[in-house]
Amino acid sequence: MKIRTFKALLLSVALLGAPSVFAKQPKSAEFKVENGLFVYEKIEAVDLSKREIVSHAAAFLAEHFKSSRSIIELRDDELGKIVGDIIVKNPKAKMLSAFPAIRTRIIIDAKDGRYRLQATNIVGVDGNGTVTSWGIEGANQYRIEPAALEALNAFSSALNSYINNAQSSGNW
Repeated sequence: MKIRTFKALLLSVALLGAPSVFAKQPKSAEFKVENGLFVYEKIEAVDLSKREIVSHAAAFLAEHFKSSRSIIELRDDELGKIVGDIIVKNPKAKMLSAFPAIRTRIIIDAKDGRYRLQATNIVGVDGNGTVTSWGIEGANQYRIEPAALEALNAFSSALNSYINNAQSSGNW
């Protein structure tokens, strides 16, 4: 009886002592895990200064969402950083998809000649437009990760296209 209790105690200590062994891992290369959270990351090269990248990224957010003021929580041209929360639709979502959109925190870091887009705190948005409490790190990873990947890749592509075309369209 004492041996069984001792084995159970050892097993519970081993499981509690090594939670990272059982932590969920992303299935796609665009995601990495930092501090237990899935992080989407894209780095793009552009022929713009840090200030121009931040300005064009803010303009993109203003044009593609109801108001950039409602989503941008930090915009600092000196740091070259924009931080905000957005809801992005999955362009490939079917009519009965569990999560046709996601809500995420985006971070755009700019340096002269390149920028980095990161997305964290990814949660599903259901078909009624309700932001759920189900995050990508939870039990619904198999549903949310593919939806998030499609939505974030489309968002990243649109942002990159906008920033690259911004300078040429400025010569109207």
